Amino acid sequence: MIRYLIFILCLSVHSMMANAVTISGTITDEANKPLSFASVFLKGTTTGVTANVEGRYVLNLNPGTYDIVFQYVGYLKRTEHITVDASPITLHVKLQPENFKLKEIVIAADAEDPAYRVIRNAIKKRSDYLTETDAFSCQVYIKGLQRLDSIPKRIMGLKAVDLGLDSSMLGIVYLSESESQYNFKQTDRIREIMISSKVSGDNQAFSWNQASDFDFNFYRNLIDAGNLSDRGFVSPISESALIYYRYKLIGAYYEDGLLVNKIQVIPRRRNDPVFSGYIYIIEDTWRIHSTDLYLTKEAKIDFVDSLEIIQSYNKVNDSVWMPYSQTMLFWFRAFGIKGNGRYVGVFNEYNLNPQFPKKFFKGGEELKVNEDANKKDSVYWETARPIPLTQEEIDDYRKKDSLSKIQNSKPYLDSLDRVRNKFKFNNLLLGYNYYRRYHETNFYVSSPLQALNYNTVEGWAPSLDIGYSKEWKDRRQLKLNTSLRYGLSNQLVQFKPQIEYLSKPERFRQWTLSGGRYVAQFNGNRPISEFVNTLYTLSFGENYMKLYLDEFISFQYRSELINGLMGTFNLSYHNRSPLNNTTNYTWADDQRFTINRTDILNADNVLAGNQALLLHVSAGIRFKQKYYTRPHQKIITGSKYPKMRIEYTKGFAALGSDVNFDLIELQITDKVKLGLLGRFSYQSGGGYFINNARLQPMDYRHFSANQTIFSGFASVSRFELLPYYVYSTADYYAQAHAEQHFQGFITNKIPILRSLKMKETAGAHVLYTPDILHYEFHAGLERILKIIRAEWVMGYNANSGWQQGVRIGVTLQNTVSIPED
Repeated sequence: MIRYLIFILCLSVHSMMANAVTISGTITDEANKPLSFASVFLKGTTTGVTANVEGRYVLNLNPGTYDIVFQYVGYLKRTEHITVDASPITLHVKLQPENFKLKEIVIAADAEDPAYRVIRNAIKKRSDYLTETDAFSCQVYIKGLQRLDSIPKRIMGLKAVDLGLDSSMLGIVYLSESESQYNFKQTDRIREIMISSKVSGDNQAFSWNQASDFDFNFYRNLIDAGNLSDRGFVSPISESALIYYRYKLIGAYYEDGLLVNKIQVIPRRRNDPVFSGYIYIIEDTWRIHSTDLYLTKEAKIDFVDSLEIIQSYNKVNDSVWMPYSQTMLFWFRAFGIKGNGRYVGVFNEYNLNPQFPKKFFKGGEELKVNEDANKKDSVYWETARPIPLTQEEIDDYRKKDSLSKIQNSKPYLDSLDRVRNKFKFNNLLLGYNYYRRYHETNFYVSSPLQALNYNTVEGWAPSLDIGYSKEWKDRRQLKLNTSLRYGLSNQLVQFKPQIEYLSKPERFRQWTLSGGRYVAQFNGNRPISEFVNTLYTLSFGENYMKLYLDEFISFQYRSELINGLMGTFNLSYHNRSPLNNTTNYTWADDQRFTINRTDILNADNVLAGNQALLLHVSAGIRFKQKYYTRPHQKIITGSKYPKMRIEYTKGFAALGSDVNFDLIELQITDKVKLGLLGRFSYQSGGGYFINNARLQPMDYRHFSANQTIFSGFASVSRFELLPYYVYSTADYYAQAHAEQHFQGFITNKIPILRSLKMKETAGAHVLYTPDILHYEFHAGLERILKIIRAEWVMGYNANSGWQQGVRIGVTLQNTVSIPED
């Protein structure tokens, strides 16, 4: 019976589609210039389509009588009454510019522009319209396109062709379409389900389009633009808008009996995080009618030079208006490469009283891409897409889809591999990769240049990584690799093989087996890099890195147990031996080498060889963690709550092990966006050895310390004026770190710093153990030449008194959230 009903339903849907009649044409202005992305919808509904970049639209309707509305920001709305029978209809439409009933007014020098009255009323109603809809669902179609316009012949002195860039790449580089059901419930609970996806040139791929990227809700005080900025951007009708904007009433016109005010939005200070352009406000109700606003580099956006946001709102019922069409246009330029892109979203079929199933928003999933989303054929897309393809887009699909069949075939991929796998002279310096792309495997040998290390224990210690990797269609991965190393001075041969298997990517389930004999720092978190230690040893006669020989075998299992709970289990056995300095070679005139020991020794005041059986268990917790689900993939997007990590380390006095201790630790971290003040990061925690009967120096709790001018990659948890091992503890400790990234809140007001695009940062750090209370404060600039960070640091503790210094590091933009233990 059920099969019969499904069969009848399918026949009914097919019959309806078969009876649909096509209404098509172009939408232009008076000069026959196409109005790109104009809205077309049935009067009194949110059912409709959007014109493409050429102004062409296609609307499929069943026979009947309709009022079709044509709308474009900055032009008068037009309604056409048509009767649809069995024949296709061609309907070209010209829209007239806004016919202002109230023309632009000349304002006396001491008078206020009438726009301010409109804006003040809109500000008063802002919060009402922000929360008037408790919940809704709608259908969303998104088309994304990115293109390259020009590529220079040389980039940073290198030929572009040598970097894999040439003129054949000009034109469309990314084209994608998607359909989703978007669901929303106050406050800010969303769940989007992508039901169809199409990516030009890759029929196995899934689109990265998502409706939440169009969440430019100007009823909010601040617009969160994601990775474009940590500060957010001030809405033209925010509570504080009058501090940031000037306004000018351009005019007003009637539309369906409503008076619409066109207001120019003008930043008071061009370097504030604000918009420029126009906002349209309906008289009396003070709703947003539409927007044409843009951001530029002066507003401190990252990754793109400018971004334009065009929105059109439409009536859903007698009292509620919702966004119907939204367009994002952007332009970018980097290293002489120029390009642009556009994302167009059509939001229709609104339901303001959705009956969501119980626990529909529970669990944290904000986006789900159905496994069959990329299985829709061309016939489906011909009837489903509300924005017709341009000829350029049609050609791109045909060309890339045809090439894709060839380029993904085994003969073609093998032919590419034969060329790419040829051994060249520069592989001796840069490393070598042997690909079998059809089988998704890779064999590699690392570059010797990246492993030129020098220390007083081994002397020069060249190392080499050799590995093999395999990836399956379901994103499972197998990695086999070994690290080889040889100390020229102490003649120590080292090796460290490892097997790593990612068995369930969507749960981050990973198994790792490793072992070998290799030098290790006493602080397992490696507080000083080998490069910095090499530089300091050779140039300044300082050997801060302290090493021992670790012969070990280790097994680790890691998996997400439930959403937001990541568990790690590690069991290892170690034979740890002391190492001595074997060379005192340095370029420095003043050599200040110290013995290869930490400041912690055992009861006999010597560092002896020892064995250790260790268990490490950790649980990383993110309460109400949010995430995206794609086939065989889970992407963590964060949580409004801090992250917590609980760790337990046990040293067993068994199987010849020379340790006996228990350490429990707790850590809490978070990054909080503070609107115009930027981003605040903090990390706090502590630990306690509930049993410290027997520890070796490498088992103590060491801290992230630094004694060099180089702070490496920016880390909120580092002490920049703390010696590496002096204050390590076998008792208890507490530490706290806080850092504020102002994102130009201050530097934007200083012309020279603003022109250099530098951003300010400041922070504080404290460490407490039975032996010390240590404070640090720092202030500095980051994004110097985009990635460099320079800070002045001041610190105090009772043993060392006041200290200060300068630290240089690297800051990289955060773009992806990854799971943590």
